[in-house]
Amino acid sequence: MGRGKSVLPHCRPTGLGSGRAAKRPLARWDGWHPQRGFQTPDMNSFAHYAYGAVYQWIVENIGGIHSTAPGFAKLLIRPELPPADSAAGRKLTWANVDYRSPAGPIKSGWKREGAKVSYDIVVPVAAEVSLAAGPLGRITGATAVPGPNGRHQFTLAPGHHRIVVE
Repeated sequence: MGRGKSVLPHCRPTGLGSGRAAKRPLARWDGWHPQRGFQTPDMNSFAHYAYGAVYQWIVENIGGIHSTAPGFAKLLIRPELPPADSAAGRKLTWANVDYRSPAGPIKSGWKREGAKVSYDIVVPVAAEVSLAAGPLGRITGATAVPGPNGRHQFTLAPGHHRIVVE
């Protein structure tokens, strides 16, 4: 095989153009400016990967939603709450995260009030969910077993659940 030739001759290396020049979708990082508003619409992209990456981080860390089987058939919900006595913990005292999964809509919410943390979870019909919540303490709204890292481990059926850990 010669240099610069594709394994499949009908496939162009760029995948997006004639192959004469490297072509890629263009997007600008300054699509909106506080003084000028929107830049030219030709290059504004609000579907940039960076936006999705930030949302993924929020879903997986703040909401704690993790798929443990294909198609979101099994889920682990394990929100990462910042320590209450940290700067982040004093500012981030609640969260509500919604995610439209192939199994159906998932909601993971939590609110910290002093030593009490309330969890508000919606489990889709087509999924099995485990909730890791903590730290270990008195529970209302569900039955749990001690889980890893000093957290309660709950198995949740489809539907809406409100669980309080003190």
